[in-house]
Amino acid sequence: MFSNIDNATRVQLHMVQFTHEGMLRLGQFIQDAARRLGLPLTRIKESMADTMYVVPPGGRLVFLFSVPELEADVHVELPKKFWRYADAAPVSPDAPDATDATEPPDADTAAAAKNERAARGFAA
Repeated sequence: MFSNIDNATRVQLHMVQFTHEGMLRLGQFIQDAARRLGLPLTRIKESMADTMYVVPPGGRLVFLFSVPELEADVHVELPKKFWRYADAAPVSPDAPDATDATEPPDADTAAAAKNERAARGFAA
């Protein structure tokens, strides 16, 4: 299915933050899948829980899950422009030292980013 799935890193929902467009895309997928498969929205959401992976190269966020009622495996890909690690500082795509969203921040980097956001008056 994925050429690099063996190199994928499993991530939890609390570890990522979606852009507005990313949330819209995921919501649309869930609605479309529920309609096409004839299942309730909650069943699709339950199936997707705890099934996220970051797949190199490029840092695609992939939901890889099974729908037992249909005996089918499903995957949904979300390019990295639609998500980032939750503890990462907001990054401008034009910044020369922009952190690659495929790399999780270490504890020191996350703490420094949190302090910098607080100093600027943003919520920590």
